[in-house]
Amino acid sequence: MAGLLAGGAAAQQPVDSSVQASPIKPPTPAPAVDSSVLASPVTVGPKTTPGPYIAAGTAIRLRLERAANSAQMKNGDTLAAVLTSPVQVRNGKTLPAGTKVAVSVEETIPAGKLQSAGEFTLQVVKVGTVTVATEPQEFEGKPGHKDLPDSAPDKGTEATLPVGATLTFHVQTMPKM
Repeated sequence: MAGLLAGGAAAQQPVDSSVQASPIKPPTPAPAVDSSVLASPVTVGPKTTPGPYIAAGTAIRLRLERAANSAQMKNGDTLAAVLTSPVQVRNGKTLPAGTKVAVSVEETIPAGKLQSAGEFTLQVVKVGTVTVATEPQEFEGKPGHKDLPDSAPDKGTEATLPVGATLTFHVQTMPKM
């Protein structure tokens, strides 16, 4: 019989202290989360939004209260605008002309930075107190002059929209989750 000492006592096996249980308990794992749900704070539709919402495809006609210029704006800036025509909300109410609209600058590049002409992209993110997501609209300046067809162009113009410019955006259809 292996492990018996003289007198019948069992031999004690060496103990590896690195295998013993630690008094510190490992943290409980975080619950699995669908990152696509967290990535989009905007949910639109009758089954996903408890409050008022604007139906997909609805036209949002607005007038800018501030000029837009690719040389002066930054990504994430918000431009103030107002509705030029009423918008039907799916809770039975209507947002009248004159309601405040928040227009987000999604991307802007000044003229001459990455290309000769300036450009920016706008998207409506809020009408009154109702959060929306519209299709983005891109605006470009004019490219600079080229001496030869394959030469680099001179600096072009900035992309601009004047105060009072009227635009029409359409509410996007949100993907099914």
